[in-house]
Amino acid sequence: MNEERIRLTRLRCGTVSPPAGFCPEAGRPALRRKLAVSVFLAELPGRRPLLIDAGLGRAVSPEGRYDRAAARAWLPEHLCAFWRPETPPGRAPAEQLRARGLSPAELEGVLLTTLEPDHVTGLPELAGAGRIWLPEQERFWTCRTVYALRQPRRAWEAVKPEVFYYRGTRDGPVLRSLDLLGDGRVICVSTPGYTEGLCAVELRSPSGRFALIQSDLALTPAELAAGRVPLTGFNREFQRRSLRWLRERSRDGACAGVFFGHDPAPGPDVLEF
Repeated sequence: MNEERIRLTRLRCGTVSPPAGFCPEAGRPALRRKLAVSVFLAELPGRRPLLIDAGLGRAVSPEGRYDRAAARAWLPEHLCAFWRPETPPGRAPAEQLRARGLSPAELEGVLLTTLEPDHVTGLPELAGAGRIWLPEQERFWTCRTVYALRQPRRAWEAVKPEVFYYRGTRDGPVLRSLDLLGDGRVICVSTPGYTEGLCAVELRSPSGRFALIQSDLALTPAELAAGRVPLTGFNREFQRRSLRWLRERSRDGACAGVFFGHDPAPGPDVLEF
């Protein structure tokens, strides 16, 4: 790898199978829709690798298939029935890191973009990471009102993530973001709507190019193009606003690519820019 470039690798760690109405798709007769669950390994110039999201861990699916009893240890019954998480053998994030010769302790840290279960149930197996970051806006709301029904604290609270605050900037749909490491390489962009604190990540290379990582603004490239948002979001107006920002940013000539955390379609999983 060129030492002045960023390498971004999508690690597919399993699937969830929410009801098909989670996001409408014309002519789709299935009762459930199987979606990929991914985490992202960013290799940054002059830094240790950074993991974006924690995905589905081994404990939530010990045998690699949906296991209601195992999932119940992490999720309440209504979320087990909704998500039906599955983590195939060798695909838990900690397992994939180990296969690459990496331990959690060798990471720069783990950046959580949301506290939805499919983003955090792998977190206990990554607890040795040097730092675990979380938007304060996401932590604040997950402990309150209906968010508490969607984002169970047992999946992440014991790890005690380090919260960060978005700041007023020129980035993103609501002009709030954070330069996570202070070197202009990892920009956490506030993209509210699906949840209040939802974070999209923009990785900026010394080459002047950038890549975007997001999971819950649009589930697939087709839905980004069509302007369709997941119907389980909390604020449809802000979801569409955030989606418009993503679409406009993705059309910038310097954009090296957009990674979709839930896109089940096969495709390139490594991007170097």
